[in-house]
Amino acid sequence: MHRINLKSELNALGIPFALIGYPTKAPAYPYGIYLENINVSGGDDVSRYRIVDHDVTIELYHKTDEGLFAACEILETWLDSLPLDYRREMTYIPEDDHLLASYTLNYTTKRKKG
Repeated sequence: MHRINLKSELNALGIPFALIGYPTKAPAYPYGIYLENINVSGGDDVSRYRIVDHDVTIELYHKTDEGLFAACEILETWLDSLPLDYRREMTYIPEDDHLLASYTLNYTTKRKKG
């Protein structure tokens, strides 16, 4: 699998996404954030490649359940086009009075050393 360019892929969905959060005010609903953590292994002298494990979290926010489900459908259509499994969890955030759908997925890539 190749590395997913999360910024361009997610923003092509027509929903604004930012890495980790928004520096000032969040945009109008729906909007999202994404995070990517990586773990790199395979540093021995024999291997020509390093193994990179990507742990991705994508969060969608909306004020209404109808709006959130519509945004989830857009995101899940894109996710279903990838050869990856994912998990969705939904919750309500009372402090901000909005709904959250959180997606987690993991995938592995290789990259050449050096």
